[in-house]
Amino acid sequence: KVVFINKTNVSLGQKYKRACEVFTSLHSQGKIKIWNADEDHSENFETEITKARLIFLTPKSLCNHLIDTAPTKMSIDIFTLIVLGECHHTHDKSVYNELMSYYRIAKYREKAHRLPQILGLTSLPDTNKAKDLSSAKDYLMKVMAHLDVTTLSVVQQHREELLQYTSIPEKTSIAPPITGKSDTLKDTILWAMDYVENELKSPIDISLVWAIFTLDSNSGIEKTFFKI
Repeated sequence: KVVFINKTNVSLGQKYKRACEVFTSLHSQGKIKIWNADEDHSENFETEITKARLIFLTPKSLCNHLIDTAPTKMSIDIFTLIVLGECHHTHDKSVYNELMSYYRIAKYREKAHRLPQILGLTSLPDTNKAKDLSSAKDYLMKVMAHLDVTTLSVVQQHREELLQYTSIPEKTSIAPPITGKSDTLKDTILWAMDYVENELKSPIDISLVWAIFTLDSNSGIEKTFFKI
């Protein structure tokens, strides 16, 4: 019994449609099921999931039926394989990590003997906007810990074929165009910034500098400063 997890119903619908095209025998037997979030309170969940072989649903929908207070509580051990699409979303407060918490509790606290295999898929690992390699590695290790990763796999075979369909980003610096026209507002703001910076660096004790800009009806911006 395999469950495929994805955050959006649109993506789930695409995966479900493709699965029905590939696994025609299972589809004709009614053993491929997609579960919509608005059906979470339905009493048919257990029946539908029990008879299905391949299930598509959001992580929150599955969590809603693993929680102790669920109307039709189910155990995570009924599944053989849980596939997490876009698994890089498994960070601290995400619903992906909420789902994985049921797995970790069953494995480490309850010492369950029968648990599903977890397969996480991602094409673009998240680094949480890390600014250096060490921080990026630390973040990825946390994500892998949440997923209880024992094996990390990357593409080795058919790598050249994959690169044919992969866009390689290039960093290019583009200088802003020089129009030759005067930018009164920009010049005034830059002048004000220089003025304040010079005043703050001066030996005079200035507690506060206010800059007030008023529009001149004739030629643009008039600069007025008050020192307090």
